[in-house]
Amino acid sequence: MAQLNGKDLNLYVRENGSTGAYKKMVCETNSGVEISTSTTETVTKCATYSSTSTPSFTFPIDAVLETAPSATEVSFEECLSYIFNSTLLDVKFENPVGSGTNFFIQGTARISALSISAPAEGLVSFTGTLTGTGTFDITP
Repeated sequence: MAQLNGKDLNLYVRENGSTGAYKKMVCETNSGVEISTSTTETVTKCATYSSTSTPSFTFPIDAVLETAPSATEVSFEECLSYIFNSTLLDVKFENPVGSGTNFFIQGTARISALSISAPAEGLVSFTGTLTGTGTFDITP
């Protein structure tokens, strides 16, 4: 069994419906995927029944605000545009890049939250959440 270094697993996005290349989220300090489902139980006089919801997923991200990102990175300004326009994005979280043979989750999402932090000491940073729509794929 092999382990992955966190620095080798990045979040990539592109506008849904685009055939262009995915762009890496700029200067990530932390990113991930959170998957959840809910279970509902109904107790009757004859039995207890349960049902499970379709899984939902979010991609949280923490990043340093880069004022001159490369052409292959998604800038904070692009993230602002995506949230204000409710842009549907294709999202990919994979390792290695291009094949995802070690780790792969892909789906569609919208940026649902963005916040910026400007401390007295340290770098300006931002956090964001991409909220998934529909289902996700785990097969590269």
